[in-house]
Amino acid sequence: MTSKMSPTEIPKSQRWAEEDVLVMLCALNSNVEDIRAEFEADKRVGIAFAADRLSKAVGNGCNPARVRGKMEHLWKEGGPSGGRDVKPIDPLYRFGAWTRTLPSLDAIYPGMLKKIALAGNAQESIKRREETRPARVNDLRRREKDVDDDPIECKCGFVHFASACVHCRSCQTWQHIWCYYDSDLLDAAPDNHTCDQCTTSGLDTRSTTNEKYSSSNDGDSSEPSENLIRALERLQIQSHKNSTFMTKKGTRGAKYATDGSQSRQDTTSGIPDEEELLYGPQDEDVQSVVKTITSFIKTVAYSLDTDDFQFGMPSSKILGDSLDLVEVIQESTFSSCENQTESSSTDNVSFLRMTIGSAIWNWTFYAHSLVPPPDKIQSRYEALFNTYCETPLSHHEIRILRNIHRKAWTTLTVDRPDILKSIIGKEADRLARRLLCLLSSIFRRSADSGDTRPLETAEDWINSTRHGRWRFNLIVELFVSCIKLKDRLPLSGYFYEVFYPTSAESRFMEACPEECDGEIQFCYAPAILQYESNIFQRKENGESAFFGEQNFIRATVAQRAESVVVCPAAVTFR
Repeated sequence: MTSKMSPTEIPKSQRWAEEDVLVMLCALNSNVEDIRAEFEADKRVGIAFAADRLSKAVGNGCNPARVRGKMEHLWKEGGPSGGRDVKPIDPLYRFGAWTRTLPSLDAIYPGMLKKIALAGNAQESIKRREETRPARVNDLRRREKDVDDDPIECKCGFVHFASACVHCRSCQTWQHIWCYYDSDLLDAAPDNHTCDQCTTSGLDTRSTTNEKYSSSNDGDSSEPSENLIRALERLQIQSHKNSTFMTKKGTRGAKYATDGSQSRQDTTSGIPDEEELLYGPQDEDVQSVVKTITSFIKTVAYSLDTDDFQFGMPSSKILGDSLDLVEVIQESTFSSCENQTESSSTDNVSFLRMTIGSAIWNWTFYAHSLVPPPDKIQSRYEALFNTYCETPLSHHEIRILRNIHRKAWTTLTVDRPDILKSIIGKEADRLARRLLCLLSSIFRRSADSGDTRPLETAEDWINSTRHGRWRFNLIVELFVSCIKLKDRLPLSGYFYEVFYPTSAESRFMEACPEECDGEIQFCYAPAILQYESNIFQRKENGESAFFGEQNFIRATVAQRAESVVVCPAAVTFR
């Protein structure tokens, strides 16, 4: 495998023509929601994917066929020969559409970020700046309904909603808070925010607050991979089309099915009829979170598939020495480690994606509860809670208690997220270190690396491997995302199962290709199944009013037949 090359070290002969870069990035920008970083593709699929996007570009004055030819040349000359999955070293393709948000792009193509941003915004900006509507207060969240009146015109070049936005005080446009202030918190933006466009046009002077943050956003970074992850975090995880599990200031914990204009205070004051409310994330929100987590797991897996490490399918001896690894593989339903010691790089990455994913999903949703002390001493609050659970209640009383519990949890997660942030962070940190220790059982340093230090502890991974801290932080964020999803799902009142299918039953997974025999090889992401509560809960007591750990179950085959698939499993076939 070829060692990674710094973007600034790429020879000019292997760089794209500036015109081609601008055309391709502008074309990809209009299709940003369809693009995933580091998507798996061979040469044919990869070139066809980019060519299809280029064919949709209009009025750019560049022939897409010429760009396609350039891509084919880069694929042939930009990396080692002999592999169908060989990727070019040019950062444009390696980083995908998000290259234009990274400081390293301007190091190779000076001024490119500005050109991309201006390409789609210049004419509209002039028209809107002639209007005299007053600027809005910056602590208001931008919503989808603002697209026509106040579009996003940010220096990153993206025009879609990404988490929190701030309104320019001089024109009728919005900018991503992250791009200007390196934060997604609404409080990070000053009251007198001014966009770069107004500043350079002389409509306003640059505020000292803007200058304070500009240096951190314009500087080059020593770790391109970390910049990529930061770009992905704000453009995928916190996109308006993704899950509401990442609770932010101003989001609603519940909404009326009949009247979407009702405010959060109206929906949570008093005890409304639970039939009128839709609690918890919607199906498409859950699907988006699962896809994002799966994409980030793939990034972690590829970061391990380098010349720094030596990896092979685990033997029976290795499995015997690692109980965690045995359990993770069993939960993923993968049963063919033996006889695969000679595996390709693609198989290794696929196995890593499956193993890391199984650990993240199963450890988060089905972690073993702590064993109570032998004396079973309880605090007064524990005794009171247990009494709540054991007390017989009428259906009406259960409904009231459930809504009180749901309201309290919604208030905690939406209005007071800092209380949970530290708790979730510590839990995610512990699980991430556990995962690194699991990887120690199947990885060792490559003899060619010249480093003979062992990889036994999490600290070894973090402090003595290339991009170790970045990799660890990404794994922590994966667990944080999974924990937050777990906290949000039970608000709906349903029961859920994280299910790894063992046979190619189409109901539980994405479409099975016609050319395969239907036998599953790797499962990258489990199916999320939803169950009516009465399937598992028969008691009419206080226990049925509370939700949490007990909402995540392991169903039988008969029970699974009554489930609803919220998110299908992502699998590959033999």
